[in-house]
Amino acid sequence: MTKEDRLELLTHQVNLLKKMIPSDSYPFFMFVLNHNFDDKQMDAILKILRILNYRFNKDYASVPDIQEIHNELSPYSISIENLIREEPPTLEEFSEVSNSILGTNFKIKNLLLSLKSQHIFPSMCEFLLNQQPRYR
Repeated sequence: MTKEDRLELLTHQVNLLKKMIPSDSYPFFMFVLNHNFDDKQMDAILKILRILNYRFNKDYASVPDIQEIHNELSPYSISIENLIREEPPTLEEFSEVSNSILGTNFKIKNLLLSLKSQHIFPSMCEFLLNQQPRYR
């Protein structure tokens, strides 16, 4: 099988999976598939969300190991010191970090809505969405 045949087969399989996955139940995973984010990008954005959620909940004692975070996020040139602080997260901050990891070919609002709908840090996602004037 040639590389082109394998690529065509893989594309077909992904399209089949998209049809099989109920987008109502897994909107974030569909968002990831539709925007072609790889596993490292998805893991990094989920790590960022965990850190921001610690700040949102003021649970500073539970923040994971800084060296581990640094190693995972270093390819994206994200300052760990700016992430781990005792202030509530902001939409602007999340937008900047998300764009560093995922690029800019999506709307932050849609990413947050997909996360919230899939029950991934829904309270924090709502908090961030409420900082966007058009969402209110």
